[in-house]
Amino acid sequence: MRQTLFHINWELFGLPMFGFGWLLIVWCLLAIGLFTWLLYRQGWNADTRSWLPILAIIGSVIYGAQFVLPESSGLPIRGYGMMLMLAILAASTAARWRAHQLGLDPELIVSLALWLVVSGIAGARIFYVIQYRDQYWHQPWAILQFYEGGLVVYGALIGACMGSIVFLKRRKLPILAIADLVTPSLMVGLAIGRIGCLLNGCCWGGQCGTDQWGIQFPVGSPAYTDQLARGTLLGLKTQLSEEEDGTHFVVTHVEPKMPADGKLRPGQQIAPLAGGNSAYPIRTHLPGPNAAVTENQLAASATVEGVGTVQWQASEISLKSLPVVPSQLYSSCNAFFLFLVVWFAFPFRNRDGQIFALLFTLYPITRFMLEIIRADEGAQFGTNFTISQIVSMAILCGAGCLWWYIMRLPPRTAFPTFGQDRTQQNKFTPALLNRPEA
Repeated sequence: MRQTLFHINWELFGLPMFGFGWLLIVWCLLAIGLFTWLLYRQGWNADTRSWLPILAIIGSVIYGAQFVLPESSGLPIRGYGMMLMLAILAASTAARWRAHQLGLDPELIVSLALWLVVSGIAGARIFYVIQYRDQYWHQPWAILQFYEGGLVVYGALIGACMGSIVFLKRRKLPILAIADLVTPSLMVGLAIGRIGCLLNGCCWGGQCGTDQWGIQFPVGSPAYTDQLARGTLLGLKTQLSEEEDGTHFVVTHVEPKMPADGKLRPGQQIAPLAGGNSAYPIRTHLPGPNAAVTENQLAASATVEGVGTVQWQASEISLKSLPVVPSQLYSSCNAFFLFLVVWFAFPFRNRDGQIFALLFTLYPITRFMLEIIRADEGAQFGTNFTISQIVSMAILCGAGCLWWYIMRLPPRTAFPTFGQDRTQQNKFTPALLNRPEA
């Protein structure tokens, strides 16, 4: 885990990096250069105009970053954000290579990629904020801090699909054919993005035994904080009890020679946090993963009925979490495997949309199973399933409907298939794809 890779100073040669500073100047120069090239290449048409909102959004983010990045030590370059950028670069490169292989204009993919990135990140963040809405009631500005994590894959897919549909309809391009083309890029981007989850410490797996392959996270990491709040790091097991006199946690087991041994005993009742609305019996006091921790620092506490407040200092607790399943690496390997499947299946399709439907058949199944080994999400809506498992089942049903629709289409594709001459496309030729629009 490495949430922060390094820091960039806020100022360079007396001029700020954000706001009206260096980054905005560089971005304006790049935007002017891009528009000059587009005007020279294709004139003032719909494609040229489609770049305006995207460039404006990125420029606004660069300017507004000064208000949401109050770091006295400079701009932190997060591991999650860096891997997100690498994922976008790898995904767009794969799509451009495939477009070039088919004889299509790679610049079409550049335009589409920007729409996918912006709408995908927006959808991923909105999905996350809705899922963890209680965290943002008192700090709504944190919604914009997506570079530190907090993106949901399914939200990204939904947002990217909506953004791409708008783009493709405006360009009058075949939606299913383009979906097949960019489908492998979704998985290669996810494979790299999951490494960012490992660096960020999110999306952790369930606890595993010492004889199993696991990974430990440092103090202040999400996995560490979760284990401490549940009492697992203290050697404590509890059960939530709802009775007439209120809701409380009942101590069911105390592991010998663990921090809870000697301070708590089975049968005692622990008052829940947040007035009975919390799923955790232990209140944590440790800072984030980048802050220093002293031995005498208060680490955790619990309110025990009939006893009062019980406390633990940092010196009494392990500085690493118990081993957990490296679910981020499993998710990355799963995404890369699916990338290989859809990448090599692409030339053998005989109807547009088959590659897209294949991915949205396989990924929900693998994601449903991966959720079993993850421990960062709880059951939702009164079921035993996480929200990702519920969405997986819904998407799998949608994939079935999509297969039914695709298989009713005539067996032809807009772009060449395996062994087909590029000049014998059925409907959409490179010349049509590159035509200027008024």
